Amino acid sequence: MRGAERRSNPFYLGIASPPLADHNEIDLIIVYLRILCYNAGIQKLSIMIEIKIYNQNKLTQGSKSDLANKKTSLVQVTSPRVSDWVEVSKITGLDARDLKEFLYLSERPVVRNLGVYTAVSFRSPSLNGKSVITKPNLFLISEQRRHFFSISQGNLPANESVGKLPSPQLERVFKEGPTTLLYVFLDEVINNYRQVLDHFNEEVENVEGAVLRGQYTQDITKNIFKIRKTLVYFVRALFANQEVVSAIEKGQGKNLSTEHESRFGTLYADIEQLEDLSGIYREILSSSLEVHLSNISNNLNVIMKRLTSWAAIILVPTLIAGIYGMNVNWLPFTTTNLGGVIVLTIMLLSVLALYTYFSKRGWL
Repeated sequence: MRGAERRSNPFYLGIASPPLADHNEIDLIIVYLRILCYNAGIQKLSIMIEIKIYNQNKLTQGSKSDLANKKTSLVQVTSPRVSDWVEVSKITGLDARDLKEFLYLSERPVVRNLGVYTAVSFRSPSLNGKSVITKPNLFLISEQRRHFFSISQGNLPANESVGKLPSPQLERVFKEGPTTLLYVFLDEVINNYRQVLDHFNEEVENVEGAVLRGQYTQDITKNIFKIRKTLVYFVRALFANQEVVSAIEKGQGKNLSTEHESRFGTLYADIEQLEDLSGIYREILSSSLEVHLSNISNNLNVIMKRLTSWAAIILVPTLIAGIYGMNVNWLPFTTTNLGGVIVLTIMLLSVLALYTYFSKRGWL
């Protein structure tokens, strides 16, 4: 459901209730509370929305009135709810339903001009246990209003990193405006990709170590395919982010500062390096898989040699015993008192001879 179709749907933001039969009592209470909040107009900002300004050499908590002062304002929205989307829509004058589209997991990162704002969606990585996932984040930039919105599902590490910048750098960033803030945020997201690649490096080294130690468990093959599959999604997100950075550098963001757009070229180069490094890891995993499969094949050959050698060793005494077990008189040593001892000695010598031969060839 997109565009006008979404705008015509009153249920999309959860501000109206579908047929009553589709809800239990608790759902109905929640929906009606949303309707009341929406119709009454939300007077206070949600705790999920934070406004920050640079004041007295540090980043301080701002208020809604600061958004009208033409000073660079950083608005951070984390895990937005219905009321948060409504509030963002009231501040920006943009349709909340259109903004919400940018945070769909299936949406591709893009640069889009919406009135006096430029919307930039960018995928950021995060570690979920041992799994790596990428989630979309939305940045709204307006040089005219000096606004910078950071909207994310879940915590975005860049939100915390900006506040930890040295005071001189933080002062310069807020003085230069929202476009520079966008550069800082995207740079921090790319740094997060580097940290995730360090995680991949550890995983690849563990796989290499297991392969070189000659382990033949199925877990190794599963881990290799799992890491390779994750790298595919990882690189796909990098390519999409690279297109966004390229679009910004080419001036497609009409509400961004043309004075600072050229610096985004360094981010483009950084993403290229990450893509190259990801490609190297994939090649290493492919080589490790080939070595692992080769080790399995070699191990199978060794096992077959051992089985064949022992079969040959057992075959000779078995054959001799079978022949002498027929109890015919014309066989050698059958008429002598020491015949049984001689036959057993021959069988023992044959076993020792074959064992020595196969041992020297490394088959046992």
